[in-house]
Amino acid sequence: DLETLGKGTGCAIVSIAAVPFFKSEGVPGESYFHMNIDIKSCLAYGLTIDPETLTWWMGMSGLFLRLQQDTYHLKNALISLETFIHINCTTDVRVWGRGPSFDNAIMRDAFDRCERPLPWRFSRERCVRTYLCGYEELLQKHFPFTGDLHHPVHDANHQIRSIGKVQSLALNPEQYELD
Repeated sequence: DLETLGKGTGCAIVSIAAVPFFKSEGVPGESYFHMNIDIKSCLAYGLTIDPETLTWWMGMSGLFLRLQQDTYHLKNALISLETFIHINCTTDVRVWGRGPSFDNAIMRDAFDRCERPLPWRFSRERCVRTYLCGYEELLQKHFPFTGDLHHPVHDANHQIRSIGKVQSLALNPEQYELD
């Protein structure tokens, strides 16, 4: 999961989180990756800040300020993410993001701008939003978010658990009452 200062490729990245999981289990792994990114380092690579998004972040009860503590240079964070993926994931890792034009596209752009190889195959990208399509209302009603909304680790964990719930529902529909 990413938190950014924009709505598409080319935007500055505030924070990056990655949580390994097996889709069949739908449970977040015990290890996770999380780094807050120095915005100045994003600007040095030509990434931009959308004023509307920045204004939105200013109303987020201090979360933006917390995500700007202990920041890392963008390129160093990407190198650390590469290492995390190689240590904690299988060689055919699938990378899930919330929207085909958001998380994964922004990350591909950041790796490209920092002249780093993408640590996963482009054909292994998956979309959380597409997978959960049609189940949003059910999940919202019976599976509330826990943690801080828009904290990338909490968002990633919720997305993983949501994938697990939908997978379980699809495989065992008789176990659930759908009201």
